[in-house]
Amino acid sequence: MASVIYLTFGVCLLLTTAQAALRLASYYGDHMVLQRGPQQAVLWGTADTEGDTVSARIAGHSATVTGTVHNGQWKLKLPAMTDHGPFKIDVTSSDGHLSIRDVLFGDVWLCSGQSNMEFEMKKVINSSAEIQDALRFNTIRYWEGAYQKGDAPITDGNIQQLIAWTAPNAATLSEFSAVCFLFAEYLQPHVNYPIGLVGSYWGGTAIESWSPPEAVQSCPATPHNNIPDCCPQVPLVLWNTKIYPLLPMTITGALWYQGETNADHALEYSCQTKAMVREWRAQFNKASLGQTSANFPFGYVQLAAYNDNSDVGGFP
Repeated sequence: MASVIYLTFGVCLLLTTAQAALRLASYYGDHMVLQRGPQQAVLWGTADTEGDTVSARIAGHSATVTGTVHNGQWKLKLPAMTDHGPFKIDVTSSDGHLSIRDVLFGDVWLCSGQSNMEFEMKKVINSSAEIQDALRFNTIRYWEGAYQKGDAPITDGNIQQLIAWTAPNAATLSEFSAVCFLFAEYLQPHVNYPIGLVGSYWGGTAIESWSPPEAVQSCPATPHNNIPDCCPQVPLVLWNTKIYPLLPMTITGALWYQGETNADHALEYSCQTKAMVREWRAQFNKASLGQTSANFPFGYVQLAAYNDNSDVGGFP
């Protein structure tokens, strides 16, 4: 009997060891852009060995940085990088080894909102020419999150994606946000460094869906039609899945193009916009260990008129 017990324990130990894993949050990957110096880019993820040390090193640089696994998660700050790259980054712990390759350092922008921001490059005027021209911008990289909602925040960084990090190519760029990419295309010649674009948007959605609890609770509630499969409009369901998991990523700023779903509640929207911007700034700053500015640039588009009337105070 003793030998059976010993054998059973041995098998369990081997299975436990085999299943141990080191993971990066799912939106870190080859070809991505991380935030350049003087800010420090944050890497984070999960691991199975509590209290373990996770180390990261940028190939060609002697500095190794570390973080500790706490409650199944780890987080660390890379050295501030002013060299654009590309680089290979190695992450190691007793649970394993990971590498991400062709990583550039530049400015990272989050693009969010509803259908205005979602509007794809393939739909712009002269889209074929615009997409062909965009292929010149090899150091603009982009990533797009999937249409995913949830009643609780995603805490392990395992979010779904529609487009993995990539340089411009006709197949994926045609499906990416036109406003987001053309912003970067205009900006890059003026700054002359890589730009990373994080696309997180969903047509027909309300600002409350994208706002954290602190922002939602600080403004009057407004009624919406919650069409589950089309366009979530209830509070928090997109914050939980499409913003909260991104908070540890060091970013330069955010672009916001949304409003039609809230157009019948303009006074409430004034409060809601200010509250969301305030909370996004505070929570990105906290989750990134202070590397995303607590007052990061937040660009938003005021809705343009499209009806021919002289009414004042209503949706134009």
